[in-house]
Amino acid sequence: MLKARYARAALGIVCFLSVSACVTLPPNHPRSPQDPWESWNRGVYKVNVKLDNAIAKPVARTYVRIVPKPIRTGVSNFFDNLDTPTVMINDALQGKFLAAANDLGRFLFNSTIGLGGILDPATSAGMDKNNEDFGQTLGKWGVGSGPYLVLPLLGPSTARDGLAFLVDTQADLVFRIDGVPTHNVLYGEPFELTD
Repeated sequence: MLKARYARAALGIVCFLSVSACVTLPPNHPRSPQDPWESWNRGVYKVNVKLDNAIAKPVARTYVRIVPKPIRTGVSNFFDNLDTPTVMINDALQGKFLAAANDLGRFLFNSTIGLGGILDPATSAGMDKNNEDFGQTLGKWGVGSGPYLVLPLLGPSTARDGLAFLVDTQADLVFRIDGVPTHNVLYGEPFELTD
């Protein structure tokens, strides 16, 4: 019953985003070769802005107002630590074996001494944080970025990075948590607002 409810909600969101993305361009509007899906991108962008203004920003502002900065930093560190295995795998796939070893060390150090990643002693110990994903790996392998693409809820991307995101979620430890509602709540971890 619960799965059916989530499936209907997801279908409703997809339908809403698809219909709202049906934006037409003015006649004789020049098309950019980098943005052949301009109509879709403009429509999704408008929906994303509305959702961001209506939901994401108020939630983030409330989070920043209510939760003290040290706790927000700990939450951010925790999720960064959970993302480290994905980064490590992509380091290795790109042939950056020293970076992969560094990320393994970061993960182990922060997971143990850093209390499950809440603290970040690895940075103080000189283990730099890397930022790699499967889109960058595909780029390293010679796959072109493809056209510009605005993803629902996720924002601007490219065709290559949009597809690579699906692969990255398979290596993501949060995605591996049993229970769709639990990992969806964790993916919605509030972000830090910058003024």
